[in-house]
Amino acid sequence: MIPQQQLLFGVPMAVGGVLAAAVLGLVAWPQWQQVQVGRSRMAELREIESRLPLMATQLQREQLASEKAQGQQALVLQLIAGSGTLATFLAQVDKLAALTGVRLSLYEPLAGAAPPPDPKPAGK
Repeated sequence: MIPQQQLLFGVPMAVGGVLAAAVLGLVAWPQWQQVQVGRSRMAELREIESRLPLMATQLQREQLASEKAQGQQALVLQLIAGSGTLATFLAQVDKLAALTGVRLSLYEPLAGAAPPPDPKPAGK
């Protein structure tokens, strides 16, 4: 081949190669990036999936603790509410102390000073 023929043959091939590279870069590059993002997301999901049994066990423990706390709260509310009489309240305190192993030797209120009586207005 003579140089002119090489030039006429080579220039269109070079232009075609550049156009093919540009099209490949514009089309294939974004798709390749999406594939990479998808792969990293799949790896994340597999890691989360591997932690699911641990999370389920943790959830059961938390539910049991929550139920226990609700039971204790209900017991405290029942103890506080009582029937409104001091004898019932003290009986509940004694029962709760016996259940928890606490020994109450004395539960009498301390005598406080009585409030002074209100003076009645004179003149009527």
